[in-house]
Amino acid sequence: MSDEQNRQDTAAVLLTELTRTVEPLVRAGEDQQAGFDGVAFLMREAGVGRELFGDDFETVEKEVEEIVSSATKLYERVVENGPPDIGDVPDLMDGLVAVVESVEAFGEVAQDTDAADAADAGERLLDYLLLTYLDDYHPVVHNVLAMLGVVKYTGEGDERELDFSAVGDVFADPGSIPVLLANWGDGEFTEARALELFRGLLQGLGVPAGLEIPDETARTALGGDDADLPQLRVPVLILDSGTSEAGVRVLPVPKGGVPGLGVVPYGTAGLSESIDLGDGWSFETNVSGKVDNQGVVLRPDDVSFEAIDDGDPLGSLHGEAGIEYSPSNAEGDDTTLLEAPGGTRVSVGSIAVRARIDAELGSGGDPSFSYEIGLPARGRLAIDPEEGDGFLRKVLPEDGISYDFDTEVGWSSKSGLYFERGGSLEVSLAQHADLGPAVLNAIHLSLGPGETGLSASASASAGVELGPISGNVEKLGIETDVGFPGGSAGNLGPVDLGLGFKPPDGIGVSIDAGGVTGGGYLYFDSENERYAGAVQLQVGKLTLNAIGLVTTELPDGSDGFSMLLIVSGEFPPVQLGFGFTLNGVGGLLGVNRSTQIDVLRKGVRNGGMNSVLFPKDPVANAQRIVSDLREIFPPTRGQHVFGPMLKAGWGSPTIVTASLGVILELPDPLRVILLGRLRAVLPDEEAALVFIQMNVLGSINFTEKKAGLDASLYDSRVVTFPMTGGMAMRSRWGDDSAFLLSVGGFNPRFDPPDAFPDVKRLAIDLVEGDNPTLRASAYFAITSNTVQAGAAIDLHASAGGFGVDGHLGFDALVQFDPFKFYLDIAAHLIFSTPIGDLGVSLDGTLSGPSPWRIWGKVTLDLGLLSPSVSVDITVGDDGSGSQLPPANLMPKVKSALADNRNWATQIPEGGESLVGLREIPDDEKRLLAHPLGHVQVRQQVVPLGVAIEKFGENEPADFTRFDVTAVSVDGEPAGGGAVPTHCARSSRPPSTSR
Repeated sequence: MSDEQNRQDTAAVLLTELTRTVEPLVRAGEDQQAGFDGVAFLMREAGVGRELFGDDFETVEKEVEEIVSSATKLYERVVENGPPDIGDVPDLMDGLVAVVESVEAFGEVAQDTDAADAADAGERLLDYLLLTYLDDYHPVVHNVLAMLGVVKYTGEGDERELDFSAVGDVFADPGSIPVLLANWGDGEFTEARALELFRGLLQGLGVPAGLEIPDETARTALGGDDADLPQLRVPVLILDSGTSEAGVRVLPVPKGGVPGLGVVPYGTAGLSESIDLGDGWSFETNVSGKVDNQGVVLRPDDVSFEAIDDGDPLGSLHGEAGIEYSPSNAEGDDTTLLEAPGGTRVSVGSIAVRARIDAELGSGGDPSFSYEIGLPARGRLAIDPEEGDGFLRKVLPEDGISYDFDTEVGWSSKSGLYFERGGSLEVSLAQHADLGPAVLNAIHLSLGPGETGLSASASASAGVELGPISGNVEKLGIETDVGFPGGSAGNLGPVDLGLGFKPPDGIGVSIDAGGVTGGGYLYFDSENERYAGAVQLQVGKLTLNAIGLVTTELPDGSDGFSMLLIVSGEFPPVQLGFGFTLNGVGGLLGVNRSTQIDVLRKGVRNGGMNSVLFPKDPVANAQRIVSDLREIFPPTRGQHVFGPMLKAGWGSPTIVTASLGVILELPDPLRVILLGRLRAVLPDEEAALVFIQMNVLGSINFTEKKAGLDASLYDSRVVTFPMTGGMAMRSRWGDDSAFLLSVGGFNPRFDPPDAFPDVKRLAIDLVEGDNPTLRASAYFAITSNTVQAGAAIDLHASAGGFGVDGHLGFDALVQFDPFKFYLDIAAHLIFSTPIGDLGVSLDGTLSGPSPWRIWGKVTLDLGLLSPSVSVDITVGDDGSGSQLPPANLMPKVKSALADNRNWATQIPEGGESLVGLREIPDDEKRLLAHPLGHVQVRQQVVPLGVAIEKFGENEPADFTRFDVTAVSVDGEPAGGGAVPTHCARSSRPPSTSR
C-alpha cells in the first residue's frame, strides 16, 4: 500500500471518528421521527432542557432541531454510507466544522433568553457530545481524563463537564497528580466514583476487576459504616480454573479525617486430587489456604499498615487426605468380608481411613492447630437362622435378620474420642399364633439412636375376625428410652430409663357381608397427637364414604380436641323433575376447626377442593385427602364449621353433574362458604365432543363485611382443543365498599389491588401441540368505576430455522367517573429467517372524549432497516374527563311510592284473620286491608335519614336527605313507623360532599 493511500485511509478514519461525536444528535432525530420527544430528552440530558429555559424552551428547541437535521445528514454520508472518498473529505470536514459552529451559535441564541444560567449552554451541549463519544468508544481515555481532573463531575449524579486547563496543571506541577485524581485529598472526593473510575480503567486494560459489597466486618474494621459503599476487587493471578487466586481489594476509608482508601492483599489457593489405585481402592486429598485481613490505608497525608482485626484469622490452612476401600461384586452389591457357614455374614459398601489438619494464624500472630483421624464405614450385618438351633429357627424370621450400618469412629485433638452412628436395628418375628378370635401375626423389636442415648421398642401386630368383619392392628406395644445424662442425674443413677405405651401405627378394617362390602384404615401419629381415617362401604348400589380427623392437642398446647368428619353417600340418580336428578348427599362437621379460605382458593386451581366434595376412592387416596383436609380445616379453639353437601345431575343421559356444598363457620368470623364442582359432557361420555370441568368457591364473611367468588377450568376441552381460564369476584360493603369482577383477567391499563388473585385468560388452543400453535383468548371485567373487555389470537410456527409469529388483539376500558375510555389495538406478523427477521406491526389507541385522541404506528421490519409511520391526532381540550350529569332523586322516590307493587297489607298480630277478603280484578289499582291490620310500603331508591353523597356514579341534583315526617289517611293523621331494609351504598368513595 502506498504512502498516499495510507494518508487517504488515515484521513477517512479520522473524519469518521470525529463525526461519531454527533451520534447523540442523530439518535435524538430518530426518536423524534418515531413519535418520541427525542430532542427534548437530549437537551435535558445535556443540562440545557426545559428546567433551564422555562417559557423560552420551545424557541431554543427549534435551534437544536436544526442542528440535529444537519448532523444527521453529515452522519449518513460519513458513517452509515461507509468510509468517504478522499476527495470528499475536505467538504465533509467543513460540514463537521459547520455543525460544531452551529452548536456554538446555539449558545448565543440561548444568551438572548431570560434564562439566568444560559451563558454556557453551547459549551454544555458540546461537552455532552464529546463525553458521550468517549463513554461509548474510548472508556479508558474517559476514565484517565476523569482521574486527572479534565472530566469533572459537577453533581451527585452523572453530570459532567470538560476542563482542559487541568492538563496544564499536570505539566506545571506533576506532584499535583494525586490531588487531581478524582479530587483526591479535598472535600469533594467521592470514594464510590473513584473506585468506579479505577474499575473502568482496569477493565479497559484487560484486568477482570469488579465492584462488590465488602464484608461488614472488614468495613467496620477500617472505620466504615456506609453499607452502600462498594469495594474494588482486582485479581492479579488466577490459576487452576479459578480455584487459586491472588490480588488486592480496595475499600473506601470513611471521612472521619481526610478521606482515603484501604488496600488489602488477598490470596486463596486450593488443590484437590483423587487417584484410583485399582481393585476398589482410592486415594483423595484436598488442600486449601487463605491469606486476608491485613491492609494498607492510603490517605493524602498518611500511609499506614493496619490489620483488619474482625475476629477472623489472618491466614488459614486446611488439609484432608484419606484412603478408601469401596469394593463391589459383579451385581453391584456390597462385598462380603466375613461369612460363616449357613449365611451369617458381614459385608461392606465402603471403609476408609481419613486424616484432617487445620491451621490458623490469628490477628496477634499466634498460630493454632487441630487435627483428627477418623474411620468411617458403611455396610450390613446379616444373621441367617438356619445355622442356629431349633429354638432360634422357630422364633427368627425365615429370611433372617439384617442391620445396615453407617458409622464413624475417630479421635480429634479438640473433642477427643468420638462415635457417630447411623441406622437402626429392626427385627420382625413371624408368629401366626391363634389367641381365640385374634391371631398374633408378628412381634417387632427395634433398637436405634435416641435423643440422648438409645431407643428400644417391642410391639405386636395382630388380626381379628368377627364374622364378616376382619381387622388388623399394626405395632401395638411398649417403648423405652435409655439416656445417659451424666453424673447421677438419671432415675437409675447414671442411667435415665423411660418406659411408656406405644400406640399402634394403624388399624385396618374390612367387611364382606353379602350385600355390604368395603373397608377402611385408621392412621395414628402419636408424636403429634393426630389421628385420621377413611372408610368406604358399598351397600347394594349405595356407596357410603367417611373421612375423619381427630387431634387431641390444640394448637396452643392446651388440653382439648378438634375433630373433622366428612360423610357422603352416592346412589343411582333419583328423578326430581324437569330433567334434574339427585345423585348423592353428604355433610361436613368440624369441632374446634376453622376454614383457610386462601388454601381453598388455591384448591380451586390445583384440585385440592376435590378432597372435600365427594372425594373419589377415599381409602386408596386417604393420605392425599387427609393432607389436604388438615391444611384446609386446621384446628382452631372455639371455631366450628358444618354444612350439607349434595350431588345433582341434569339430562338423560346425564349431561351436567354438579357437586355443591354449603358450609357455615362460626362464631368469629361468621361466614358462609360455597363449594362447587361442575362437570359438563356433550353429547355423552362415550363420544364427548365438549368436556368442561370447573371448580367454584364462594364466601360471604359477615364479620368483615366482604364476599368473594373464585372459579377455574381444569382438564377441559372442546373436541381435542384444551380450554383454560378462571374468574374471580371480590366485594366489600359497609363504609369502605368496593366491587371487582374479572372473567379471564383485566385490561393491561388497569392496576388491580394487590390482594386480588391472578386470573388466567379464558383461552382455547385451536391446534394441538407446541409447534405450531394457534391460541384464542379473551377477558371481561367490571369494577366499581370501569368496564373492561379484550380478546386476542396468537399464532406461532417454526421449522428449519424459519418461523412465523402473529398476533391480533384489542383491549377496551371504559371509566365512568370522570368519564373516559381507551381502545387499544395491536397486530403483528413476523417472519424469522436464519439471516434476520422480516415483518410488519401495527399499534393504535383511540381515547376520549376529553380530549379525543387517535394514535397509531405502523412499522415495517426489513432486517437492517425498520421504517415506520406514526399518526397522532388530538381534538378537543385537555380536560380531566367528562363528569356524569347529576341525578334528580325526588321523581324517582315518588315513582317508587306510587308503584302498587311496593305496597302490601299485613293481617293482625296474634292469629289468623276472621274476616274474608274478596278477590279484586287485576286491573283495579287497589289494596284490600284488614280493619285491624297494617299497610306497608317499601322503596329502595334512597336510604332514609342519612346524607346522600353519591347516587350510583352521579351526584344528587335536588336533595341530599330524605325523611318521612308524617303519615296521614284522607287528611287524618295515622300512626306509623320505619321498616328497616337494605339499600345499596355507592360503589366508590364520594368525590364531593354536599
